[in-house]
Amino acid sequence: MEFSPNRKLVSDGFPAHVTPRELADITGGSEACIRRMCERGDLPAYKQGKRWYINRVRLMGAAL
Repeated sequence: MEFSPNRKLVSDGFPAHVTPRELADITGGSEACIRRMCERGDLPAYKQGKRWYINRVRLMGAAL
């Protein structure tokens, strides 16, 4: 998976925020399901315009 070069990266070299499509690619889940989880507030996400962004750092912290 290739990420945009102008996105803020964290120490592991991956972006701090991912889109539902990127998270679906990473997890093997459904993009539609991830979007619904964002809308319900089940994921640490925010919406900018029409796009959802999931805070990958907080998501990974919650999984530990």
